[in-house]
Amino acid sequence: MNIPYFDTHCDTASEIMGRYGLRENPLHLDLARGSRYAPRGQVFACFADGGNYDDYTKQRDNLMAEFRKNRELAAFCRNGKDAEKAYKDGKTAAFISVEGAELLDCSIEKLERAKTDDGLCIVTLTWNHANPLSGSNCDRPEEGLTCLGKAFVRACDKFGVFVDVSHLSDKGFWDVMEITEKPVIATHSNSRAVHKHTRNLTDDMFRAIIETGGIVGINLYGEFLGAEPDIKSVLKHVEHFLNMGGETHLAVGADLDGCDILPAEIGGIQDMHRLYYEIENNFGKSIAENIYFNNAMTLLSRL
Repeated sequence: MNIPYFDTHCDTASEIMGRYGLRENPLHLDLARGSRYAPRGQVFACFADGGNYDDYTKQRDNLMAEFRKNRELAAFCRNGKDAEKAYKDGKTAAFISVEGAELLDCSIEKLERAKTDDGLCIVTLTWNHANPLSGSNCDRPEEGLTCLGKAFVRACDKFGVFVDVSHLSDKGFWDVMEITEKPVIATHSNSRAVHKHTRNLTDDMFRAIIETGGIVGINLYGEFLGAEPDIKSVLKHVEHFLNMGGETHLAVGADLDGCDILPAEIGGIQDMHRLYYEIENNFGKSIAENIYFNNAMTLLSRL
């Protein structure tokens, strides 16, 4: 299957802990099924509801062990140069992110440590809970970045970690835009104009992300797609963003293993070719390749 695939967000790292391996498992995503796509990149998010730095280090260590155990299928990457080598060797280029800065104890010192020691590439500032950095989309949504949150965003810029605004409160989003001087990512968010949900982005938010040179990863979680989630509903979000100039700013952030409702035709990574072909059929091969690989790879290559 000659399809490239770079996914900016999955929750597989937390789901395999103490239960499964990364090579083959019954979850949405594993390395064996992912190997049918080439070149292939995946950002693995470390996540724990109510978690802390200890949860992060345990998931990080487990991921690193899985990458070593499956070195013929995946290579841990810190930057675009590492990823290019992984692709050349026929492997998944694996990056690490954090979903919810509480996994770093909302600490600038631990952010720097994770970047320096672990090659951390992306931090989602909040999950569904507000934390010392900001309100979230569904917990204290009226609150934006705190003083610590503003300092944390500046530190992300300084250390070379992309700020992820998925899950963030609207006010927090605009606070980020006033501060950051780097590209901003919404790793797994859709269009609020297509489906009104606070986890989705308004048109003004999408335009603001474009202005930073950032990207938005289309989320396949049914709750953020619409009443009857299927591939057609995904295409509505894709089309809306494309009509706003998103051809080089739209990616895939499928949220695999982070959601319990996927589009009817997609049961996991083994079915992601179906969405690719629908995008290709509706918008052309060049746009399909941009969304499925080029846009995310271009941005991660700036690391």
